[in-house]
Amino acid sequence: MDIIPIFEPHLYAFRYPTEIKDELERIFELWNDTEYLEYFFESNKSDLAYYGVGVDGAMNETYKEAKAFQNKLCLR
Repeated sequence: MDIIPIFEPHLYAFRYPTEIKDELERIFELWNDTEYLEYFFESNKSDLAYYGVGVDGAMNETYKEAKAFQNKLCLR
């Protein structure tokens, strides 16, 4: 496992030996993948009921929050 400095001192991401991307890149890619999000939220539908949102709402919120988080980290 490699520890990769991201862009600020003392802020790192891990990269596993079998992966090309580090975990930060990988998770942002997943959060922007509509097929992955649909599968994930369909698989966890019962948890969404607790929050009062459906699959589409959860997908939209995740996408929106991921973009905002990337912008805050200045990754886009």
